Amino acid sequence: MHPDERQLAKKMAANSQGKYTAEQIEAQMRLSDVVDMNGNVLESGRPDQIDAATTKPYDSGAQWVSVAGTTQIRELQAQGNAEIIAYIQSQQKTMQGDVPYASRQDYSNVVKYSNSMGQLPTGKCGAGQAACAAGLQKDYSPQEIADRRTNVADVASSLSQQAGRVSAAAGAAAAVPGIHQPGAVVTALGATAFGLTASAIEQIARPNAKAFGFDSTVDLINFTVSERYPMGSPVFNEVAESVKGSEWAKPYKAPGK
Repeated sequence: MHPDERQLAKKMAANSQGKYTAEQIEAQMRLSDVVDMNGNVLESGRPDQIDAATTKPYDSGAQWVSVAGTTQIRELQAQGNAEIIAYIQSQQKTMQGDVPYASRQDYSNVVKYSNSMGQLPTGKCGAGQAACAAGLQKDYSPQEIADRRTNVADVASSLSQQAGRVSAAAGAAAAVPGIHQPGAVVTALGATAFGLTASAIEQIARPNAKAFGFDSTVDLINFTVSERYPMGSPVFNEVAESVKGSEWAKPYKAPGK
């Protein structure tokens, strides 16, 4: 978000008299397209994806997750909240001068849910759209489904990486004699199991046999070396993650034949 948009979110939060926080309003503002007064899209509300190796995230308030096997990071967006969106739209009418670029936020492409009456969409219903009029959830477009699967896979990949770091650190600690050893062993085993589960979820959401095979081979080598030299586990783990995310590894992980 731009600084002036964050200031606008703070003003709207203050106007809500404690009902909504600035962070809640910002999360919903990120979902919308920014359009000019003629309806032309100036900025899309789709999740951003950038190369963290060359670009610093411009929106510090957003959540970012790593894209497996790359140096890319992807914005993780909140679910559309019908009540907050309606509040933002009502504030736009009274605070138009504070909206940047003489523009407005357009939520027509956002799937919105109501907290007051369960998970109900609040999109406009046209003539003959009985399911919509009855409050039934609309069918997701192929792009919406793909975006959701990508979000799940990105989060699972990030959790798997973090679990690997915890497991490596606990494994190194378990190699040092002391009363902490049983706890360190349990932590290492738990983190390993968690990481495997997260990797499985990533494969379900984003199937890629080549990437799975390559990463598994690197993980097996990492495991073998770490078992032999447990004190170096944290270092070996970081080397393995660097290899899996390296540029030269991409051809071996690219989907296809």
